[in-house]
Amino acid sequence: MKHKVFIGCIFFCFLACTRQYESTAPKDLISQKEIEEVLVDVYVLEAAVRTCTLSNQTDSLNLWTSQQMNAILKKRNITYQQFLNSYYYYMGHEESAQKIMENVVNQLIKEETTAMLRIQKLNKDTAVDLKAIGNDVVTVKIKK
Repeated sequence: MKHKVFIGCIFFCFLACTRQYESTAPKDLISQKEIEEVLVDVYVLEAAVRTCTLSNQTDSLNLWTSQQMNAILKKRNITYQQFLNSYYYYMGHEESAQKIMENVVNQLIKEETTAMLRIQKLNKDTAVDLKAIGNDVVTVKIKK
């Protein structure tokens, strides 16, 4: 019985500590289009962080990540608190949250497709040739 009460208390403490979504629009609300653009950049940043983590390049990763996040927000003249308030407001409204996330996913797919097409074009334009120079093997890209 004590375990059930203890688990119940932890559960309610957890619920009390979680951030509630905003029901009223904050004074400095960011437009839906702008928050979509920021979220696209944030997800691209997240992918870069994941790549660094997977390749064990974690030296000063936290500093680099915070600098990149600050650059994303500064580029749009948005404060971190303004972003958070707007994010919580939009995510608290199901229709707007769904539309925002659909647009973000579509933009990420578009950017990924564009990047893949650029890579394919680059691979068609160049060929790789291996040459032995002494005991070393050198990779040389040759334009077709």
